[in-house]
Amino acid sequence: MKFLLLYFIIEKMQYYDFRNFVRLKREKLNISLNSFALNCGLDSATLSNFETGKSDILFMNITKIPKGFNMSLGELITEYENSQKAFLHIEKSQ
Repeated sequence: MKFLLLYFIIEKMQYYDFRNFVRLKREKLNISLNSFALNCGLDSATLSNFETGKSDILFMNITKIPKGFNMSLGELITEYENSQKAFLHIEKSQ
């Protein structure tokens, strides 16, 4: 049931923003794409195509991304949602 709820949340995310969030977080932590992909258990081409928007990513692969940040999927989703709330708050105040 928990897995299904996480799937629903990810389905509702805007992929473009989540892609950028993952890429920017990875770059901020100064982790190379190849190293990050290896830590996640993903092919670097798959991750690159996801981050650049050249292709979508399978849900089972999205669940591997938090491993590269040493986080749970729930923690990564929460951080992503909080970043979106902060962005929307800044947008409203301008």
